[in-house]
Amino acid sequence: MNLLGLGRWMVERRMKKANVVSLEKLLADFRELGGKIIACEMTIEIMNIRREDLREEMIDAYGAIGTYVQEARASTITLFI
Repeated sequence: MNLLGLGRWMVERRMKKANVVSLEKLLADFRELGGKIIACEMTIEIMNIRREDLREEMIDAYGAIGTYVQEARASTITLFI
């Protein structure tokens, strides 16, 4: 959760303290390796998240579990968060 920016600040601080590369670098590497991000429409609706609050440039598709399963079937590795 964002918690008015506090959540992001805490995560970034802990990542820096643990000497972990930035989220932007991790995502760039993920994309370079062919990774895709599918945003769950049901979760967006349940959590009252507005699409304009999401970083659209990071999302490859919006879908439900069927979209995820279809993509996962053709994948060697999947990660569901």
